Amino acid sequence: MIAIEQLKDKKDRETVEKLQTTMTNDSFYGARIEAILALRKIHTDDALEALLTSPHQPDARARLLLAFAINGFYRDTAYISDRGVLENEKNPLIIGATLDGLGNYARPEARGILLKFLNSESYRNQLAGAAIEAMRSQDDPAYIAPLMETLRKREADFRSWRFGNNLETLAYLARNEEKKDAVREFLLDYVNHKNESIQVGAIKALGTLGDPKSLAVLQTFADAAKTGPRKVQKFQSIGSQRFPT
Repeated sequence: MIAIEQLKDKKDRETVEKLQTTMTNDSFYGARIEAILALRKIHTDDALEALLTSPHQPDARARLLLAFAINGFYRDTAYISDRGVLENEKNPLIIGATLDGLGNYARPEARGILLKFLNSESYRNQLAGAAIEAMRSQDDPAYIAPLMETLRKREADFRSWRFGNNLETLAYLARNEEKKDAVREFLLDYVNHKNESIQVGAIKALGTLGDPKSLAVLQTFADAAKTGPRKVQKFQSIGSQRFPT
C-alpha cells in the first residue's frame, strides 16, 4: 500500500504497468483498490488502457471504484466498457455508477439504454434514479416526455427526496424549451403535496423551469415562508432564480 502511494504521482509507462499488475493480481482487495485509485490519478491514455484490462474484479468494492475511475475519461473505449458492464454486472451500486458514466455520451444507443433503465425495477428504484441523473448530464429535451410519464406513474416507487430531485431534473431538461406549459402544470400538481420533500422539490423545480407563468405561485410560497420560520431556509433559494422578462 505504501509502495502504491509512492507511485501515484508518476506517469511513465513502467509505473502504469506495475500498477496494472497489482490491480490484476494482488491477493488483497485493498491493494487492488489503491492501484485503481492511483491509475485514476495518473489519468493518461495508458492508465485508462490499464484500467480497462481488469473489468472482472472479484471484489465488488474494487469493481465500484473501477467504474468511478473509468467515468473520469471520455473515450470510445470507456464507453464500450460501460456498455459491457451494464450487460453483465449484477450489483446495483456498480450499475448505477456505470449509468452515471454513460451520461457523458450523447449517443442514440446510450439514450436507449437510459430509457430502458428508467423503466426498470430495482430496490427503491435506485437504477431508475441513476438513469435520471445521467439524463440530466446529457441535458437532452427528448427525455422530457418519457421522464414525466415515469414520474406520473411511479411516484410511489421512489423515495420522497429522490422524487423531489427528479422533479427538479425534469424542470432542468425543460428550462430552455419554448413551450413549458405541460411541465409547469405537471409540477404544479405537487406544490401542495403532503410530503414535504416532494413539495419542496416541486417548488424548487418551478424556479429551475424559469417560466414567468409560475411567478405568482412562487410568490405565494415565498410570502408564506415569511410567516413560517422553519421553512424560510428551504424556500429562500426561490428568490435567486432568474425568469425571462
